[in-house]
Amino acid sequence: MAWNSRFFPGDFRQFFRWHAETLQWVQAVRCGCSNTPTNPNNMACLVCGGLGYFYPQPLQYTQAILTSVKQTEDLLALGLAQMGDLVCDQPPGATSLSPWDLVLTTWTDGVPFPGEVLVRGTGSTDRLTFRANTVYAVIQTDPATGAVTAYAASDYTVSGKTVTWLANAPSAGSAYTVRYNATYEWVVFAPGLVRMERGTNFGPRTILRKREIALPNAPGDLLPG
Repeated sequence: MAWNSRFFPGDFRQFFRWHAETLQWVQAVRCGCSNTPTNPNNMACLVCGGLGYFYPQPLQYTQAILTSVKQTEDLLALGLAQMGDLVCDQPPGATSLSPWDLVLTTWTDGVPFPGEVLVRGTGSTDRLTFRANTVYAVIQTDPATGAVTAYAASDYTVSGKTVTWLANAPSAGSAYTVRYNATYEWVVFAPGLVRMERGTNFGPRTILRKREIALPNAPGDLLPG
C-alpha cells in the first residue's frame, strides 16, 4: 500500500490558528546611497549610516510560528542558519518577509538579558540597546573602592530603550549596569523559502537572526521607541 502524503490546506490553516503568534514587522527600504553596482554603501550617509537599508515604514503585524533552529538540523547542515537563529514559518497567503526586514516579537515578558553597561550622559536620559520589558536592577560599581550602589526605582524610569533619571543619578561619564528582560530585534537573514505541495502553496519559511549579529555595525536606534 502506498503512503498517502496528500497535503490538506484546511488542516494546515487550522494548525496555524492554534500555534501562530503575532509579530511586529518593519520593511527594509534600499537607501539611495547605493544607487549603482559600483557604488557600495556610503558609510557617511546620514540616512542609513552605511547599512544600505533604512526603515521609514510604520510597524506592521503578521502571523507566524517561531521555532528554534535547533529543531531544523537541515538548515544548519546547509549553512543557511546558525545556532541562535529562529525559523519563522508564515501561513499560506501571508506577505513574505524580505531580506533585511526587521522583526520584533510581542512576548510580554521579553527574554532574560544578563545586563547592559551604560555610560551616563550629560542630559536626563540614556539609551539601552534593546527595549526593556521588565527592569530588575540598576547598579553602579566602583572597581577602586569596591563600593556597590543600587539605585531605587524612584530614581529612574525606563520606557522602551530610554532610561530617564529623576533623582540621585550617576555622575556624567560614569558607568552603570541595567539588568532587564529585553525584546530583541531580529533581521530577516535568509529570504522566504517558497514551499509547495502538489501545486499548493503552504507559506514561506524565513531565517531570523539577532540584529546585533546580522548587522553588527548598525546604529542602536534603527527603530524609534
